[in-house]
Amino acid sequence: MVDAKHPIEPLNAAQSEKDNTAKNIRWLAGKALSGFLFSIFFVSALLIFNIANLRDLIFASDDKWIALFILTFFLGLTFASIQMGIAIWSRFSKDDDDNDKPGRGPKMPDIEALITRLFAPAPQPQPIKVKARRFY
Repeated sequence: MVDAKHPIEPLNAAQSEKDNTAKNIRWLAGKALSGFLFSIFFVSALLIFNIANLRDLIFASDDKWIALFILTFFLGLTFASIQMGIAIWSRFSKDDDDNDKPGRGPKMPDIEALITRLFAPAPQPQPIKVKARRFY
């Protein structure tokens, strides 16, 4: 039943300013594409430099195109996953709330205390009093 006072408006997801789903998917697809392109570069470098005699092994096979496709595809899947993971981590790491001062890095360890602990005599074992109990 349609209300005359409130007509039904079509939903336009592309016009919504709050919905960034399509933009995020395009962004992640670009990262995945860059991972696949890197895998093509990596496989070609493996074949050019004949790492672990991989070029000789692949081209001696009858199914060389299948081997190249499988190697490139699965390396592409791995590199695309790595690219997407790094992109997501770097996008959301800007909002960390641990209140660190930027650019300070971790504190240097106290070298004097470290050397003192390394060359200190070993602690002697101390006896511990335990009451004997039967559990059966």
